[in-house]
Amino acid sequence: MVRSGYRTKSEAAHKLIRHPASRTFAASAPAKIAAGSRSGMVVPVAVPQPRQAVLNERSLSRLEESTLTNTLVRRCIAGDASAWEDLVKQQNRRIYNICYRFTGSASDAEDLTQE
Repeated sequence: MVRSGYRTKSEAAHKLIRHPASRTFAASAPAKIAAGSRSGMVVPVAVPQPRQAVLNERSLSRLEESTLTNTLVRRCIAGDASAWEDLVKQQNRRIYNICYRFTGSASDAEDLTQE
């Protein structure tokens, strides 16, 4: 006999299940009883949930950084020297990481980042 792991059918019907395409848990539609099952085996059914765009702190931070970068680039194109300094400060870590991947040397990456 196959057991479902639920004590009662009503418990299984209201169990939260994870949709395979989602990172969140959603209330499922009531679990369906397997057709023709004499044991009353309960089979949880995943109900597709619409994906919602949620701005968490990380994505909001990236959006703000992108907006700031775009503003700095526009100011650089217009000839603003202080915008260039701010852009270099903002992108310093990214530039260093790229240089380090190419050279494999921390000191060489630092030298290239300075240039």
